Amino acid sequence: MDQKLFQAAAKIRDLPNLPAIPLAAQEILAALRKESLTIPQLVAVIEGDPALMSRIISVANSAYFGARERIYSVSDAITRVLGTNNVFSIALSVVLAGPFKANKCPGFHLEVYWAEALKTAILAQTFAQRSKNRDPEMDKKAYLCGLLHNIGLLVLAHVFPTKISQVFSIETAEPTRDIAEVEERIIGIDRRHAGALLAKKWNLPDDLYAVLEHHHDVSYRGDFWQLNLLVGLCATCARDLSRGKPCEITQEQVEPLNLTLDEAKECVESIRGKITEIHKMALMLAMN
Repeated sequence: MDQKLFQAAAKIRDLPNLPAIPLAAQEILAALRKESLTIPQLVAVIEGDPALMSRIISVANSAYFGARERIYSVSDAITRVLGTNNVFSIALSVVLAGPFKANKCPGFHLEVYWAEALKTAILAQTFAQRSKNRDPEMDKKAYLCGLLHNIGLLVLAHVFPTKISQVFSIETAEPTRDIAEVEERIIGIDRRHAGALLAKKWNLPDDLYAVLEHHHDVSYRGDFWQLNLLVGLCATCARDLSRGKPCEITQEQVEPLNLTLDEAKECVESIRGKITEIHKMALMLAMN
């Protein structure tokens, strides 16, 4: 680790005002590790936070899901629209992102952050469900890891607001630049390493830690490599969708995920047709 990266990493690890993991997240993760997270437990945690409860119910009522009848409770959001896994993933992601004050960073837009996260999560879940060797565990992890894959950006916006704002300016002017290289040059650390440091500090699950650090490394073959590959590909597609560009997926990219190229392209186009609805959901998640 070079000196600049070491200093930036140390600043993130040791920063006095880097938030502690929220209590609600601790409760959800503790139950998850014991494999004892029940619907009543999840409902109780969410209802203990009125702002979180409002977001979950708003998402369940969003046009994206097209519920036939209006949802008024977290329990109904789980059983009638979203399902336990998606509610758990959204709730945990919102709670984990909550302590970061990214609004102090010029050029940072929380609704854009959530729109990218949602597109990545929806694609990852859809790809996992369409896989020929469908793995129920991959189904569960794909949505959460998609939602949280870029949380390191929130860390950088919280800790280095002025510097990450400079990164945004360069990204806007030169959209094809390697953003990790720009972040390393200006800050000393990129968002993936920042996310991994946060995961270690907060003792997040190993699969999530691996995705935060390695999701854009297509050569990575360590633990949870398929999940990493899945989220990395979907994050790239989500970014292309946000820029109105075609997603240039290749057969070589989807083969390790046990998908055909046609299936992958079909999934991407189905998301492209719901961009407006996804952005409306992102606004709901970005509410203070």
